[in-house]
Amino acid sequence: PLRMGGNGGSHKPSEASRALLEYEVSFDDLKRMTHKFYELAFQDDTLDTFIRSHNDPHGDRFAKWIHQKLTGSNIWDEDRRTR
Repeated sequence: PLRMGGNGGSHKPSEASRALLEYEVSFDDLKRMTHKFYELAFQDDTLDTFIRSHNDPHGDRFAKWIHQKLTGSNIWDEDRRTR
């Protein structure tokens, strides 16, 4: 099983999490999942109150964050620097 864990409040990617993203779940899969999450979140009155703007690329950013946490890439950090 994939074990999620952290040290000092931050997740450390494992070989299993890296393999999951390399062999089972593509970045496009992550984007589809996170875009669907936000599509539904925008329709939920409670969740939507926490979302500043529907125009921000929330799904793409969330997918990059998940990818970075599970693989150790810096895809989310690079995106954040451009904002």
